[in-house]
Parts: sequence; C-alpha cells; structure tokens
Amino acid sequence: MTHDSSQRLPTDLMRSILACILAVLAFGGQAYSLARPELRARLGEQSMVWWTEQLIVLAQAVVCIGIVARKRFLGMPALILSAVVLLFGAMQWLQALAGGRVSIAVTPILNALFLWRLLARHRSPAAIDAPAG
Repeated sequence: MTHDSSQRLPTDLMRSILACILAVLAFGGQAYSLARPELRARLGEQSMVWWTEQLIVLAQAVVCIGIVARKRFLGMPALILSAVVLLFGAMQWLQALAGGRVSIAVTPILNALFLWRLLARHRSPAAIDAPAG
C-alpha cells in the first residue's frame, strides 16, 4: 500500500495539541534566552552539544507547526526529531539524577507523548486513514 505524500494527515486532536505545546515551548524558550541579558551573555560559553540540541529543538518546533497543518510529508521528520529530542531530555534527566537533583522534566514527557501519537499513526495508517463513511 502506497501513500501519496501530498495527502494531509488524518485529524488527531491530541497530536495537534502536543505539537502546539512543543512548538510554543521551543520558541518561547529561545525567546526567553535571548531576552534575558544574563542568559544571553552566557551563550558563548555553551558547548557544541548544547547548540546542536537547540538547533534540533528549533527544527522540531518548525516540524510541529507542519504537523498541526496536517502535512503528511513531515510525519517521518517529526518522528525522528522527537526521538532525538527525547534522547537529549533523557540524558539531561540522568545527569541531574547523577548530580543528586530529582526533578520531573515536563518537556521529555510531552515529547514521549507526541512520539507515541506519531508512532500510533505510523504503525497503522490504513486504520486511521480509512474514510469515516
């Protein structure tokens, strides 16, 4: 079974809400970092890994906007970027645990839920794409 990449994604309210939240958090976090002088001053001290993570998060935010617009061709990039962002979040959480800080990271949880919704559509596109009538 082949899928036309120009078709729209099926409607999924939960996936769209998660995509909106992730995009707002990504763009909002970037804006906050640039708006605060003390944070902006420390940007030059950040590692290459940190910058890579920021670029991937921004790419995911752009792809999330495309998912809200139900662009089917962005399904696989969203899946890959969400998995990578989730991996970065898991590594940060493990580093915090190793440092003796216990926290509940909201963004990785939202990414895991978004990834789950993307995988649910990816695994059974025929069941989800079937016409309602």
